[in-house]
Amino acid sequence: MKRIFVCEFITCGGLRDSELTSPLFADAELMYQALLADLRKIEYLEIITTRDDRLIPVSESVANIENSDDPWQIWKNCMETADLAWIIAPESDGILLKLNKMARASACEVIGCDDDAVTLTTSKYATNQYLNELGIPALESKRLSDETIKSDKGWIVKRDDGAGSDDCHFFQNIEEYSLWEKQVDNKNKYIQQSYVEGIAASMSVLYGIKETVLLSCNKQLVRIDSDKLFVEKIILNDLHAHQRQLQVLANKIGNAIPGLRAYVGIDLILTSAGPLVLEINPRLTTSYVGLSGMLKKNLAEVILLSQHIINTDSYKRSPYTSQQRLDIDNVCA
Repeated sequence: MKRIFVCEFITCGGLRDSELTSPLFADAELMYQALLADLRKIEYLEIITTRDDRLIPVSESVANIENSDDPWQIWKNCMETADLAWIIAPESDGILLKLNKMARASACEVIGCDDDAVTLTTSKYATNQYLNELGIPALESKRLSDETIKSDKGWIVKRDDGAGSDDCHFFQNIEEYSLWEKQVDNKNKYIQQSYVEGIAASMSVLYGIKETVLLSCNKQLVRIDSDKLFVEKIILNDLHAHQRQLQVLANKIGNAIPGLRAYVGIDLILTSAGPLVLEINPRLTTSYVGLSGMLKKNLAEVILLSQHIINTDSYKRSPYTSQQRLDIDNVCA
């Protein structure tokens, strides 16, 4: 029996001293509940977690975080009693990296990417520069403080370490772009990219100890409201026709960044010339929510197996039918 600490930053108390109005909240709650649902089915795990006390309680062993509590100290206490930590957190302001380091300092095994991979992928600018240098096509990015990228279709500006669609802007003409840019105090916090026509997409990738598995090729439906750009909907595996091409890309990225581990989300755009990487998310993404159902297997257990965190003997005792176990073996072989 292993104790696993599940920490989703937003719903587990990270915003307890502020209003729960973050545009990331709905997705955060969906991911948290989906991960818990999968982990509950694994009989050899004991789940511990925390919860913002303004939210509906969960059935696990919970440390409720109330107003004026220090969530970081409570999370540290939980990590010190756990064997494993599964952390979902935004890369913004180094939050994901800080939580991962805290867990490892508590002798807690992190189910996720190593610190170097998180550090690199936290910066969209650094990631895309690095990939392009290695010949892996990524959308050209510049600091907002740099010379404006030439574009015929418009510009996208986003936080370099942003998560989701938070603080992501689209400008169709240079006048609007220039006016907004002049009002930004810290231009180094943002990157600029040209708008490129194509299909907005994402890959859900499992980076295991032995191999890389492309779990799904997802289509993103993007909406522009005023100057804000949002991912309005994700259609799981709608782009499965591109699977062979994207599997090759996922392998190349894994070889380029060997510290990528477990579940990783990769955003890209499919152009007539081929896929262009937009950013790499070294953690669970919203696409995780529907994947266990789509794959007809417990994805949390698949991930644990792929990292050799659980062994075959304990896995065979799991409460699944022979066919379900066969499916999981096929993914992790």
